[in-house]
Amino acid sequence: MAQETTPPQVAQQATKTTHDLGGALTLLGTFGSQSDLQALLKLRNGKTAHGCRAVIQ
Repeated sequence: MAQETTPPQVAQQATKTTHDLGGALTLLGTFGSQSDLQALLKLRNGKTAHGCRAVIQ
């Protein structure tokens, strides 16, 4: 199944500009089921890391 391109207006609404406050990580979002919640992170060097397990307490 081919993935469709995101319409520009949807991408604009879903994209936010932030000011880097010097933190090492930025949480971009979470995904997965509640029993297997994972996070998408932006690292300080600009790369992303995904599949990180999140713990809900």
